[in-house]
Amino acid sequence: GALQRIPQVIGNMANAVVEVDSAMTELRKVSEESDNQITQYFGHATDSAKKYGIEINKAINNTADWKRLGYSLDDASKLSDATTLLQRVGDNMTQESSSQGLISILKGFNYKAKDVNSIIDVINQVANTEPIDTSGIVSALQRSASSLSAAGNDLNQSVAMITAANSVVQDPDSVGTAFKTMTMRIRAAKTELEDAGLDTDGMAESTAKLREEMLALS
Repeated sequence: GALQRIPQVIGNMANAVVEVDSAMTELRKVSEESDNQITQYFGHATDSAKKYGIEINKAINNTADWKRLGYSLDDASKLSDATTLLQRVGDNMTQESSSQGLISILKGFNYKAKDVNSIIDVINQVANTEPIDTSGIVSALQRSASSLSAAGNDLNQSVAMITAANSVVQDPDSVGTAFKTMTMRIRAAKTELEDAGLDTDGMAESTAKLREEMLALS
């Protein structure tokens, strides 16, 4: 039986080499770094794959995905590790949902790549101590991060409000959408509301106009 498996094992090894080579080729396509830097990165990808228990080609492909968003190779490597970490420590998280969630949070709150671990710490801490799981927090933030940030809320405040609201509603997607809508109305973001297909009848054209109306009523 062992002898019969030898050709299969050799075939699997060959396939693995091809997959890693293809991933490295893709990374080179989207990188402006030198061959020496990319070769050094390969050592890091190997260590990350061992650390997080994933295939090397997946670690490299994750990095390439972050590179496409304009990050440097070092930052893309950090974000790739963070994506896998969020998937591992989070509840009901996939590689895709982890990546999409981190993109929304980073862009929405204007965070840098170096801040990504603190983002995961906040989400993981709340998910471990409150009645909402990781995927719920990430899903709600995907829908509301940019709007909450525009309204002056930071990540901690946003996660706190989402968690509190979800404790009653038990529907993170609806909570995220609700906060997005509320913050747009508070900011009198009429164009954003119209783009979202929401009702704007009777709405003030601007925050200044809304303030005038409030003063007149009071």
